[in-house]
Amino acid sequence: MELFSGALLVDFNVDELKLIFDEMLPTNTRDEELGSFSFRDTRTDGISLFFSVNHVEERAIVVIKCSSGVCAASLEISNCKEVRVVDDAVRHRVIELHWKDARSQSRKAVLELDGDPILKMEV
Repeated sequence: MELFSGALLVDFNVDELKLIFDEMLPTNTRDEELGSFSFRDTRTDGISLFFSVNHVEERAIVVIKCSSGVCAASLEISNCKEVRVVDDAVRHRVIELHWKDARSQSRKAVLELDGDPILKMEV
């Protein structure tokens, strides 16, 4: 997705994300102009996942909830450079998130919507 030519913004394909999540949450025109999209998914074991990516702010957010009102994990990535769907097969949906840390070193997290563990990070 490229909204602003020449700018170094987070790279992702919203159509690919729509395919692997249960639901894309409603957006308004301003959200779309800013490249802000949110998704929700509920696994067969009842664990729910919330994923949000913001093109302009170079931010991605992952929230994993085990039960109503209980957040098992939350990750906010600043300086996010890429969100990539690496596998969209049924029961094996995988997203990689790439970012630069404060020392400009490349970092990666893997979100496996159907996996165990659900979220893996390299630090």
